[in-house]
Amino acid sequence: RASEVYRLRNRLEQELIPKINRRPNVAQDLENALDHQKILDKYEHSLKEKRQELEDIGNLAQEAATRQKLLKEDMDLLNARTALFSQAHVSCPMCSTPLAPDNRAHLEDEIRLQKKQLQERHLVYQEEIRTLETRRQDMRRNVGDFESKKIRSRQDHQVVLANLYRELDEIEKDAEESI
Repeated sequence: RASEVYRLRNRLEQELIPKINRRPNVAQDLENALDHQKILDKYEHSLKEKRQELEDIGNLAQEAATRQKLLKEDMDLLNARTALFSQAHVSCPMCSTPLAPDNRAHLEDEIRLQKKQLQERHLVYQEEIRTLETRRQDMRRNVGDFESKKIRSRQDHQVVLANLYRELDEIEKDAEESI
């Protein structure tokens, strides 16, 4: 009987009291972990913003590609007009009367100027698309990295929370047992 009391007292002093004394620390760690949950929620919000930005960049790239396609169609029409002017007897596009040489030269100059402007816009659109595609690729990588970090952080956080809840549970049970 004395050995049983000694064993219980020893267990109380060696195991239970230190565990019970650790309760405030575990409770504080748990509170910190729950505060960390708010940070993870903000991280999630940032990820949503990054996904939206990625989608916006994709939309801008699509719009630029559409503008470039329409511009290509305009260039094709202009090339067709140029082909007409290479013929010997060219008529006025408005009234169909034969063009005088200086009127013809004026229209050819106008077509060349339009062609040059369209080519310049084409180059601008090409550069815009290239820039947007580069941004989109960078953003995809960024979102992917961000998402991986978020998943790892959430998993790590869940493990920490589970361990803290388990430890707090054990402390509570041990505290009840020691009473």
